[in-house]
Amino acid sequence: SERQEPLVSAIESLEEFGDSNGILIWSIDLFRALKVTDPSDYNELLESIKYAKGRWVPVIDKSP
Repeated sequence: SERQEPLVSAIESLEEFGDSNGILIWSIDLFRALKVTDPSDYNELLESIKYAKGRWVPVIDKSP
């Protein structure tokens, strides 16, 4: 809870990075996504990373 999101104070830099097909993955986001994602859904998670630009934010929907 004490860690600040990466590049939160440099939004323009992150946008430029994304425009160049770059991706920023915060290790905490990745850890949380892997923790709640069923192993059978890992391919979907991988695809979301593969096509992301800028800061990757996992979409985690565990509703029934």
